[in-house]
Amino acid sequence: MMKKKSVAVLLTVAMCLSLAACGGTSGKETVENAAETSQSAQETADEGETSGNAASSNVESAEAQAETAAGVIPMHNANYTGTAHSATKKHDSITIAMDVAPGNLSPEAVGDSGGIMWKWNVYEHLFDINGLGGELVGVTAESYEQIDDTTYRIHLYEGVKDSDGNELHASDVIYAYDTLIAAGNRMSGDIAKYDHGEVVDDYTVDLIMREPLNGLSDLSAILGQPFVYCEQAAKDHNLATEACGTGPYIVTDYQTGASLTMEARDDYWAEGADHQSIRQCANVQQIVYKVVAEPAQNAIGLQTGELDFSGYVSATDIANFQEGGANAESFYLDSFLDNLTTALFINCDSSQSIGGDLNFRLAVFYALDGTQLAQASGVNDFVTSSTLGNAKYPEFQKEWMTADNYYNTQDIELAKEYLAKTDYDGAEVVIIMNNEAVLTNIATAIQAMLLNIGINCKIEAEDGTITDNKQVNGEYDLILTKMASDDYLPIVWLRWFSEDFHEVSHTICQADDAKLQELLQKVTVVGGNTPENISAFHEYVIENGYGYGLFSECKSNVVTDAITTPCWNFQDYIIPGGCIYADNEF
Repeated sequence: MMKKKSVAVLLTVAMCLSLAACGGTSGKETVENAAETSQSAQETADEGETSGNAASSNVESAEAQAETAAGVIPMHNANYTGTAHSATKKHDSITIAMDVAPGNLSPEAVGDSGGIMWKWNVYEHLFDINGLGGELVGVTAESYEQIDDTTYRIHLYEGVKDSDGNELHASDVIYAYDTLIAAGNRMSGDIAKYDHGEVVDDYTVDLIMREPLNGLSDLSAILGQPFVYCEQAAKDHNLATEACGTGPYIVTDYQTGASLTMEARDDYWAEGADHQSIRQCANVQQIVYKVVAEPAQNAIGLQTGELDFSGYVSATDIANFQEGGANAESFYLDSFLDNLTTALFINCDSSQSIGGDLNFRLAVFYALDGTQLAQASGVNDFVTSSTLGNAKYPEFQKEWMTADNYYNTQDIELAKEYLAKTDYDGAEVVIIMNNEAVLTNIATAIQAMLLNIGINCKIEAEDGTITDNKQVNGEYDLILTKMASDDYLPIVWLRWFSEDFHEVSHTICQADDAKLQELLQKVTVVGGNTPENISAFHEYVIENGYGYGLFSECKSNVVTDAITTPCWNFQDYIIPGGCIYADNEF
């Protein structure tokens, strides 16, 4: 029997590909956060008390996590509590690489990486989510209160003004929410339970829901995800090309497909206020986002001074920016655990696949080694999984890292025993995935590992739309995919396993299992993400071979020495205005 290494051991072994223990620091003065389970549930708010600035959870915030046995899993600390003000002496300019151009500047446009990176500088939410799974912290809103099962009353700050001087009123909030719903995109889906708004007065608005917000992340999605802005700005500008928000920066130049430039506002409404947070600061005068798609060009741009920050440098070039590298004197590496998990699922519908046999599923999973698959993927650094998710989420339980199951044990003989109990006849099983290099590399390694126990595989890497259609129609045996959430581990599970989350009634693995849905329902409602409920769902998925989380990538940013302390949002994107620069004065 061959034992797999746990996450803790991998931190000091597998991560040495380019960063010791995936351990670049988040700035030269920033303490790394690490991952460990919260074993004790926080006390929930008294029944019926939902007013205030915070969303309650039964687990500690990710930012409160501690060190693992063998090292740390670095994570960004997106903390917006407390008061912060902009530097009196700003850094002149910073240029940041984008891999994808923002195709549309409107606040309700679906954000790929290019769209997400810049919006936090120009647009603002009612509330910000204070780190992964964290509380709600007021931005343009001071507080909220629940009036009844479906009504939330929002109290706005007075004097919130955009770069045109328009003041944000209750009617503008309704306009922004209604416009987002009408857009009919993925971001609209995040607030699908919103029905309409009602003006109470200029600075008070009631948001009315279609149904009670019982889902674990319903409240944070509705109050902390949409950008709010003034209706007058939408009348005066084509927001698709002319952004106009209430944030601390204003867009001064937009070159479609090439670059986006913004300058700090000298009339920012929150400057000097007691409630101004670090993410609302403007410590650099100019921010330039430049589209540089090729990894090699990112490295060249950093070396020539064209770029100051990039998260897209290849494993080949990144050594130049590590300690001892040719460019190490001007840059440092910031490493962090991504919240995306790459996972393998098997079609559980016996009318469609041999995977309908639990013995076959267990044979496949025990034949695999997550460490070797992650190494074969081609990513720079990684942490292997012990659930369908990772230690970045607050519900993660450290006992999972050493449990006796297919996550931590590769057992070829046991895999063969399980396979012998099936009707598998040597026919090719089909592995599908999006046509992405990382996934095809993993599929090739899976193909080789399964051949060791006598399973023949065929790999079909297709365009994402084709792969999605095959998954919906059950035209596969194995599927490789990725998933994450912006807050809780059960939301990752929801997106993979909820029958109601998909356009057609099925799970990612075609499992028709009432108990699975019952356990999922328990962990995805408010107050339901207790350690006991979390453990029950996790164990049930393993017992039934419903999925195998393989690994999560540790990503690396190359950061200019001019930034002494970076500032991040909860999605791990840098907030340039909130960073502290070497030449700042306060």
